Amino acid sequence: MTNNNATGQDRQTLEAAYGKVWDEAELAQEFRVTAIISTQVVVVRRLDAQVGSMTFQNDPRFYFNFVPTGRDAGQP
Repeated sequence: MTNNNATGQDRQTLEAAYGKVWDEAELAQEFRVTAIISTQVVVVRRLDAQVGSMTFQNDPRFYFNFVPTGRDAGQP
């Protein structure tokens, strides 16, 4: 699939570079967003309370490159 959108990459390109990619609905199912900082979000994974960050692009809106912090949401 070719991406003619100058502001973002298509899902397949992002998956090839970063692994798993989420759209907004998928992100809401798996994570709770706790902060938005520029093109990054801080999230808590619902499955195990793992805190992490990921990058997002605006158009098309995809979230990718989840990086765990090594903490869970229950830790101070």
